[in-house]
Amino acid sequence: MDHITPSGQLPATVRAWTDILARIRFGTVRVAGKSYSAARIKLVAHRLATYADSDGTRIHPGIARLATDLEIDYRAARDVLSLLRRLGLITLVRPATGRGRADEYRLTLPTDLLDRDDLTVWSPTTHTDQVQQTRAAHRGGANTRSRTATPAAAPKPQGPQAVAPTDHTQDPQDPASARNAEPSRTAEPASAEPTGTAPQWPEGHATHQDLDTTLTAQPLLDPPTAGTLSRANGRHCRHGLSAARRKDGRPACTLCRIAESRPAVQ
Repeated sequence: MDHITPSGQLPATVRAWTDILARIRFGTVRVAGKSYSAARIKLVAHRLATYADSDGTRIHPGIARLATDLEIDYRAARDVLSLLRRLGLITLVRPATGRGRADEYRLTLPTDLLDRDDLTVWSPTTHTDQVQQTRAAHRGGANTRSRTATPAAAPKPQGPQAVAPTDHTQDPQDPASARNAEPSRTAEPASAEPTGTAPQWPEGHATHQDLDTTLTAQPLLDPPTAGTLSRANGRHCRHGLSAARRKDGRPACTLCRIAESRPAVQ
């Protein structure tokens, strides 16, 4: 028989709990007058899970130890623990009974995981799509590095071409000078080269810079909500956990078994 805590929370293994934790969208949460980012919340939550047994029990590191492990202040560790308790993601099993002892917790999942207004959980499909979009954006940025610029040819002079100066020291009346004088030559223009042509690359195999790496735009999914959890290729239930069934025919997911045991609403 499934055990439900009085606060409506179900026990969870470390694997199931951390899988759902990765798909929860916390955003920025304000606790006791101070704002905490999703990164800070998940940092404390994941560290807390490392102290649990595989079935999610026997968690009692203490606030001071968490703060020291993560190099954060004592208040931040305390506030995040309070938030996780309020959301139903951990349950206090046994309070500290003496000096030097810490409260004991266990990992849990709220039974109303899909109906919460203050908790948004991505489905496995949405989570995978977002991972692929992030990966594609990163690869696209790496492939758009500019090539080494080819030095531009110097601009050619415009206008009349230069004419060789005439030697005015020769006497025009002297026949010898006339015979020795060479006719002035017009400077020949430099050999014309086609401009604007693309540089000729050496023949060989194409490199990653020669390939077309233009990314195909992918439409973003609609903003996910707590009620948008769905199956992923038939391997997950609507809670994002295993869709397998036990030998008695009931779902392996504890939340699904609770949902089936509830009377249908007329």
